[in-house]
Amino acid sequence: MEIERRGAIAVLRLNRPSRGNTLDGEVTADLSAAVQQAGSNPEVRGIVVTGTGRLFCAGGDVSTLAEWGQLDHASRVAKYRGSQELVKTLQACPIPVVAALNGSAAGAGVDLALACDIRVAVPTASLTAAFATVCLVPDLGGSWFLARRIGRHQALRFLLGGHKLPAGEALELGLVDRVVGPDEELMDTACDVVLELVENVPAPVLAESLLALRGADQHDLETSMDRAAQAQARLMSTPEHEERIAAFLTAAR
Repeated sequence: MEIERRGAIAVLRLNRPSRGNTLDGEVTADLSAAVQQAGSNPEVRGIVVTGTGRLFCAGGDVSTLAEWGQLDHASRVAKYRGSQELVKTLQACPIPVVAALNGSAAGAGVDLALACDIRVAVPTASLTAAFATVCLVPDLGGSWFLARRIGRHQALRFLLGGHKLPAGEALELGLVDRVVGPDEELMDTACDVVLELVENVPAPVLAESLLALRGADQHDLETSMDRAAQAQARLMSTPEHEERIAAFLTAAR
């Protein structure tokens, strides 16, 4: 994996083009560590995850799946649970994460894209579930994300149909948030999306807002309001809040 900086944006690039940028235990661990590192750096305001070459991510590494197939049940579960730490890390990240789909995503590559906050794609990109064709199911949260983004019926059609969903159709369905135009460059657009989100937003507010929205579907209204009250109480202790309230009161005099 390659890590680069574009100003206040950390670009995390899957760099296994000869293997379709597929995921294995090492890649997911490296990506998780890179997300944690970027999220803890006060100079970084957002993350873009993308791939090298013509594919974003072709899913899980088949050779790794074959190796795991030789393990006993408990060991297989442990391997998958280890890989799932990446999704937990993405969901806990205090800064926005954008998936820049430079090409097709399949299987776990779709899961990875869905675990990010926003998806930007080139017109030639596509999404393919691919799991059912090899008698598997999404293991990086794909079913959970799909049901919440497009509903159970459409999620079933996508997961079990096995067809390739072009970027334009994915945009209409709600699985992709933006398809770059003919005069746009993918990485420039992805970075601009991040900067538009974070501009003039204090870091503590950004972190609390992301955590609240990512978890909104998991809680009822009462729980969400309790979490909001807790967040407000924390934010009122930040210097950013005190400075802005003081400036507001000064301007109001």
